[in-house]
Amino acid sequence: MQGTTIVVPYDQESEENLEIGKIMKSSKRALRRHQKARVKAKARRIYPHDRAAKSADYLAVCSCWMCGNPRKWSGEPTIQERKAWLDEAGM
Repeated sequence: MQGTTIVVPYDQESEENLEIGKIMKSSKRALRRHQKARVKAKARRIYPHDRAAKSADYLAVCSCWMCGNPRKWSGEPTIQERKAWLDEAGM
């Protein structure tokens, strides 16, 4: 649904209500653009040879045994899984 806006619900439909919806839509777009620019800047710092920041969507360069998922290479749980188990155990 291209061109739809999010309208904040009120008891009655009004011009002010439609304006708020337009503001919310543009601020979401601005936030997406800001986040994309921030990630591209980080990619340029990590990989200075990549001026177009093509690696911004996925900053991991490799999946070797040092960089990759520990479950894949050594069968041990990931950090996120360890934290979840500790939370379940109440530690």
